[in-house]
Amino acid sequence: MYRSPERTPAWVILLRFLAIGIPGALFVFLVFPALPFVLLFFGVMAAVFGLNWLFTNSVVKTFTPDYYEALKRGGGDPYLDNLGWPLNTDSEATRQHGLHPNVLCPHCGVGSFVKPGTTVACPSCGGSFTNG
Repeated sequence: MYRSPERTPAWVILLRFLAIGIPGALFVFLVFPALPFVLLFFGVMAAVFGLNWLFTNSVVKTFTPDYYEALKRGGGDPYLDNLGWPLNTDSEATRQHGLHPNVLCPHCGVGSFVKPGTTVACPSCGGSFTNG
């Protein structure tokens, strides 16, 4: 899964999610003083995170496929970009727009994000150019 560099990486968000569960894990350990229960607790938390991620992406892809594809091409994710603080600390602008322009069209000067070495058509004037 491609995630643009401006966005918080998925693994960081998952670690924050699990870190928030540490007080719950300590409670579970105090009530059931055995390591398997704590491991089960974190396993259930990771499974809930993963199932929510899968469900959100499936619903968005099913009902709005064009939006989903555009968001994915821009390095975004419907689930991760809608998680709030403290899981995802990205600004609102980064969540909505993601990639910042890294190249200007040589024909009209409109900014676009283009992966290095990729030839694209300008969304504004239609002129072809290569980044890199």
